[in-house]
Formats: sequence, C-alpha cells, structure tokens
Amino acid sequence: MRRLVAALAPLLALLCWTGPAHAVDGFFPDGAPPPTQVTRSFTLKEAAQRGLVKLESKGLGGEGDTVSLTLEHRKVRGPITVTVRVEFTTPARIDPGVREGLGNDLPDIARRSEAWVGTGYRTRGGDPINFKFDYVVREPDDPPRFNYHQVLLLNPAVDLDEPDPLFRAGVDHLSVPNKFGEQINGQYEFLDVNAKTLAHETLHMVGLDDRYNDYYRVRGRDYPLPVRGMPLSKVKDYLQAHRPPLPPPPAGFVVGHATPGSGRCDIMGTGSDLPCRRVSRRDLDWLESQAGVQVTAQPGEVLLNKDASRQNMGVGFRTTVFTEPGSTTTANGVSVYCIDKSRFFPADEGFDVLGPARELPGYAPLAALLELSGRIQPSLEETPPGMLNAVWNVTDAASLEFSGTAEQSRALLAQAGIAEGSVPDAPALPNPNAGSADTGAVTGGEVLPTIRSAATRPAAQVRLAYAHLYPARLRAGRRVRADLLLSSAGQAKRIGLTVQRRAGKRWRKVRKLRALKGRPGQIVAPLALGRLKPGRHRLVVSAAGPFGPPSKVIVSFRVRR
Repeated sequence: MRRLVAALAPLLALLCWTGPAHAVDGFFPDGAPPPTQVTRSFTLKEAAQRGLVKLESKGLGGEGDTVSLTLEHRKVRGPITVTVRVEFTTPARIDPGVREGLGNDLPDIARRSEAWVGTGYRTRGGDPINFKFDYVVREPDDPPRFNYHQVLLLNPAVDLDEPDPLFRAGVDHLSVPNKFGEQINGQYEFLDVNAKTLAHETLHMVGLDDRYNDYYRVRGRDYPLPVRGMPLSKVKDYLQAHRPPLPPPPAGFVVGHATPGSGRCDIMGTGSDLPCRRVSRRDLDWLESQAGVQVTAQPGEVLLNKDASRQNMGVGFRTTVFTEPGSTTTANGVSVYCIDKSRFFPADEGFDVLGPARELPGYAPLAALLELSGRIQPSLEETPPGMLNAVWNVTDAASLEFSGTAEQSRALLAQAGIAEGSVPDAPALPNPNAGSADTGAVTGGEVLPTIRSAATRPAAQVRLAYAHLYPARLRAGRRVRADLLLSSAGQAKRIGLTVQRRAGKRWRKVRKLRALKGRPGQIVAPLALGRLKPGRHRLVVSAAGPFGPPSKVIVSFRVRR
C-alpha cells in the first residue's frame, strides 16, 4: 500500500490542496478580539473534553484551511479573565519624545493598575477571576485601532475649547463586554496616568459605573445632582427648574458621598483609595454572567480522523475562536497538514483531539515542523511551500525527490533541525473515539471522560447597575414627586417604570409611568408618581437590549399619611 501511495504522491498532493478561506465569525486566527473581553479560555483538547467543540473535515483537502471548528458556549467551570485594551494618545502639540516615553512606561503602569484592582477574586462557585489590562500608545495622526478603547490625554486649561477648572477624567459611556469593534472614548489629564486612577477608569470600560454622586442637601434631605462637579451657578439653575423648586444656595450645600447600596470598600465608590478596596460581589456576579468561552488550536496539536482509512491531521497555524454566552461560532477553518501519506485524503468525516505531538512517542520531529509552520505561516490558507512533503518525510519516511518541492522541503527540515530521511515511519495512532459522532478528547488509546456542562442563555446586553429614589419616604394625599438616580450600561432604547403596592403577601400594580429614554451612564430623572395610598411601595425599573435577557432593579419606598 505504501509503494502505491508513494507512486501517486504528486496526485495526492494535488488532491489535498484547498482554496482560500471565506470571511469568518468571531475572531480567528489573526483577527482582533473586542476591546473589552470576558472569557473562560481552553485548549482545543480541554474544549473537546467539555463538549464545546465539533471538528469536521471541509471536504477535499489535506493542507491549509481544511478543518471547520464549531464552538458552542455552554455553562462550564474554569478561570475567568477580564481583558481591557486601551490605546492612549495626546494632542499633536505634545513632543513625540513624550509619547515615546509614555509608550515605554505603559506596560508597567498596566501591571500596577491590575495590582490596584486586586487579585484573589473568585466566583460564587470558586472559579478565579483575573483582570488584565493592555495599554498602548498611538501617534495623533494614526488611525485608532478598532479593537482598543481610545483615551486622549490632555491639559484641560489648554486643550479644551472652554477651559474647565473642574475637569474630571471620564469616559463617554458605559458598555457591556464582548462587543466587537465597540470603542469607548475617554479624556484624562496627564496627571491621571497613575495606577490608582487608571485602575478605576479602566473598570468603567468593563461596564462598572461610579458608586458615588454629588447631592444638594437642604433641610436634612439629599437631592441627587445630574452632573458631578457642577459649578454653583449651574446648581442654582438646576434647583430653580426642579419640581418642586428647591431653595438656592446658601440655604443648602453640595456634598459627595457613596450611592446607597455600595459598600465602604467598593473600588468604584469611596473605597477606591482604601487598602480594603475590592470589586464588589454584585459586579463579580455580573462579570461571570458575561463570560464567553474561547478555544485556541495551537501549532503541533494532532487531530485523529474518525475514519481509519483517512489521514489524521496536525495543526500548523494558531487559530483562536471565541463565542459569547448563549451563542455558537463556526470558524471557517483550522489550518492543518495530512500526517498519514499512506491513507486517503479527508472527505467529510469528523475528528477527535489527541493533543500536542511533542507528548507522543516518536512524534517530536513532527512537532518541530508543525511548530515551525506556526512561526512562519503567513495566514490561515497560505502554507509554506514544501511543508506538507517535509511532514510526510518525518511521518511516513517519504522521499522528497518526486514531490516537486524537494528544495523547499529540505530547507524546512534543516530549519527545524531534522536531517532528511532520518526518521522512520511514525507509530500508528488509533482513535478510540472513532465510533462517536461527537468530537472527543483522547489520550493513550483511551477516551477521556466527558466533563458535563449545561446550555446557557445569551448574556444581558444591558445592565441596570443601581437605582435609588429621593426621597425614600413620601406623603400620601398629594401628587407625589421624586428623583430617580439610575445607572445603566449597554444599549437600552427605553427604561420601563412600574409602581407597585404591597397588598398582603403580594405586590399589585398601581400604575405604569412614562418610560425613560435609555442612555448609558448615570442619570437623574424627575418622576411624577401621582397620588399614592399609605403603605409599602416599590418602583420596578426594567430595561432590555436588542437581544438577551432584560435587566431589572427594584426600588423600595414607603408612603406615609
């Protein structure tokens, strides 16, 4: 059989060729991840053991983009990494040397910012949650990278159209993770480039809002102001327009303190400067709900064909595939090489994952070639000329003379440190999972036990972080007005408001208020609640994004006689 296949080598090489890939979903193999990403990451073998991936031949082909990878998000255990990518720039007036120095310092600042956020976080189930910040710099005239949030460093007294003595670092909106190409824009002072400030501001890019606000205090009551750091003249205008009107300064004064429900050590609130600073539990729970899954096929991994008459495959190019909660991503291809010249080329069968070739007796030379391919292969479908025949030389002791790429193959073998013809036929690799239609993980002739996982629904694309009503105690027998302090993230078009009253053990609807227009960030909305009877009440605030489950918060308040 080997003599027959050797005689047909040129024909088999032609039959194993495949055309270029089409556009892909997700990001792989050399595309760009989203600016903010929350994910559990797995090797190809780990993903196969958890039932997350399905590997199938794309038909005729044994070199290059010939294997499809379908990744299904399921509820699994594993460490979560929250990655935020930020690109900093400056006004053009700044000396280029300053930007160069900034670029040199940013990696260290990113590590110190991560340390300021803290470590040792875990989900309620015990999975670690880690934060990773990627800070880079760009020239003012260069186009921004679409998968990085954008921050302009400036001097408020010089670089703003109207100098702002009360300027504060901030971003233009809050979002939710895992949105490809969605950038958040921010403006910071140069003095803000320090670990503490950047840690807090970068967490805004994860979708976490400030947990403090400015209030106007009069007669012992607090009224939230719509903007932090408002000049007193603006405060006066706001108080006059308030319903009911509030007495202007000096009858009251502005104070800043944490929003209700935030802990003393909340890093997004007044705890940012404290040694006990932490990301709050409710924020960690939300981040866990946003975690997608990511799988990476590394050069050197071996895929076993479910059909024993057809070729196994070796991965020759790094491919990364990501999918959001409740979603499925089918990658257009994984770049591989046939590693069994004596067998027929792949057709339409599936594959199982054996793992790195370096861990297999007799396969170290193959691993060296596949890893070399991973370093020099320019793209998913452009394999290095001569690599397939170099592979067959170390797996099947195939001669290079009749391949048509002998010189290129010899050069690749030399680059990998392998002498031509020095490797006998590699040991056979049986597939113990060949009878299963599912992609499995195998090792040592055995199928690894499946790690069970459950299906999940899509992650919420809008988040109501918190809400509070001012005042919380209202009077019956009159038309009730109150201010709603609300923080939201994502793309909610409208925010619904429903007033309910406690009746025995149940809550009964009193009325539905006019919906608010959705806007990411913190807002103060005046509400006309109407006439309410005495008793316990609550305001149900709900919002939904373009897809995914809605978000809801409940604000309790009491109406007295």
